[in-house]
Amino acid sequence: MTLADLHKEIALGEDSTRQFKADLRNGESLAAEMVAFANAEGGMLLVGVADDGSVPGLSQADVHRINQLITNVSSQQVRSPLTVHTQNLSVQPDRLVIVLKVPKGIDKPYFDNLAYSFGNARFEGGNG
Repeated sequence: MTLADLHKEIALGEDSTRQFKADLRNGESLAAEMVAFANAEGGMLLVGVADDGSVPGLSQADVHRINQLITNVSSQQVRSPLTVHTQNLSVQPDRLVIVLKVPKGIDKPYFDNLAYSFGNARFEGGNG
């Protein structure tokens, strides 16, 4: 994705396949977003983009922390584990946006660490 592509995506706004996050700190909410995308048609999370479409970006330290969070969540907090794709885009000097692409899942349904009920069946999420 180029910077021009990023701005086009932002101009389209948030919907069921595109979400904006100014920052990511919570693995549970990230897992929920990943699971929702994987169980639907796939989607993209733009981290460093605020809900209003502004682009504060992320510091290099934030990018390192968030990329580690993404790796951990996709392999440990989502069942079945997901293969996701990330790209770090420079949006201004010393500020980056992480483009996180979650493909449409091939091993549906996916679950996070929460418990779900389907009719009379109950499923405890997670990898345990």
